[in-house]
Amino acid sequence: MKSLLKLSAVLLLAVLFVMGCSSGDGNESNGTSNDGNEQSNADGEAKTIILGHPNAETHPMHQSYMQFKELVEEKTNGQIVVEVHHGGTLGGDRELAESVDTGTIQMALNGSMILGNYDPKFRIFDLPFIFDSYEEVDKIIEGSIGKQLSDVIEGTNIRVLSFPEAGFRDITTGKKEIKTAEDLEGIKIRALETPVHIAGFEALGMSPTSIPFPEVYSSLQSGVIDAQENSNSNTYHSKFYEVQSYLTTPGIFFLLDMTIINEDFYQSLTEEQQQIITESAIEAAKFQRELNREEEDKMREFIADEGVVVNELSDTELGKLKEKSKPVYDQFHSEIGEDFAKAVSEELGRDLFE
Repeated sequence: MKSLLKLSAVLLLAVLFVMGCSSGDGNESNGTSNDGNEQSNADGEAKTIILGHPNAETHPMHQSYMQFKELVEEKTNGQIVVEVHHGGTLGGDRELAESVDTGTIQMALNGSMILGNYDPKFRIFDLPFIFDSYEEVDKIIEGSIGKQLSDVIEGTNIRVLSFPEAGFRDITTGKKEIKTAEDLEGIKIRALETPVHIAGFEALGMSPTSIPFPEVYSSLQSGVIDAQENSNSNTYHSKFYEVQSYLTTPGIFFLLDMTIINEDFYQSLTEEQQQIITESAIEAAKFQRELNREEEDKMREFIADEGVVVNELSDTELGKLKEKSKPVYDQFHSEIGEDFAKAVSEELGRDLFE
């Protein structure tokens, strides 16, 4: 009996020893009992960028932000993860800018129409017929003006990283065909949330209403508005042709977009990560502009294939619209600022406010 008790005691000690060793190995492998492992896990935790934009998943803008995501995640070895939210699921343009400013999200697509609320300089790009060609757009983006604007907007937590574009904006209408400048009078049209576009449409005798992009389709469908103006990519990918009958080209406005980032988040990154984010945003924006320009005429043809009648304004009618738009330049000249207005005019090689 004593021998049996001794044997039992030895076996119990052996089991306890094995369990103790097993427990020690487990703690080291999952890091719960090792200060070094805990520190390593904390240092290796990936930062997440939530990026919002209002465009459809098939739109070149979304494709470019997926490229941005790929570039950032690859170049940071997964230290920064990018979540791209399309289709206005995080809000319209104004909500996206506010969310970046407050840090609710880290990045977003935005544009001069909203950023002009934070700095009136941006309003110059909302003026009717501001650009004559894509070559002029590139002069601004790639020149001294683009460099000047690629910074933190004073008094905000918003930094501009790069310049994608929505492009030249043709007008679509549901009931009335537009062939002359006078045909625009009285039309209820959706306007971007900028006083410059409101003033521009009113100068042409139109009746503008600011509506967030995600609500445009339903507003056209219900008759709240008769018309909208957009890039042909937006018009096609958002299927506005389903609720519109006519398209008029060229349009009145160009929309210069910006990729923006929350400044506090940007400053929380290492210098190397900041460089990766900035360079990737610039590369993605260039890719988007190329896609947008390649698609412009093609999308207009696709829209026509859906049954929309396309009308091109004559030089005479276009001249009438430009003449009617001149007072808008005078209205916003002082708000934009004489120095910036002069700098943009010099960059374009013509006096915008003559």
